Amino acid sequence: AKEPRYFYKVLPISFTQVILAKFISEFMYILIVVLILSIFLAIHKMAIVNILIFSGMVFLISALIVYMMILVRTLFYDNPRFAGYAYHLMIIFSAVMILNFHLVGPIVTIGILIYLNIKSYRQFIS
Repeated sequence: AKEPRYFYKVLPISFTQVILAKFISEFMYILIVVLILSIFLAIHKMAIVNILIFSGMVFLISALIVYMMILVRTLFYDNPRFAGYAYHLMIIFSAVMILNFHLVGPIVTIGILIYLNIKSYRQFIS
């Protein structure tokens, strides 16, 4: 949900507090889903090492996607339609880069995350 503009202007909160609060509230659901997934994999007699690897990969990818979503929402605060377009385009671009270029793809994705973090911080301050 979109918070009112005065929420950010009146309260003395920092950028990291807002991002961390949004990240934790969104990520709690993902933790529950990963736990349920791990339980189902254990029920179906999958090896513990494979369950840990698979759950860890889902955990890591989900954390990156949630963080990207929060940064894009912060950046395009006034226009949710552009936020959705930018988010989906960035996810598709990052996935294609990582799948096709195994070394350069993650580096480019991390660079984009750093750039979005800086832009979102500047947008939050102004």
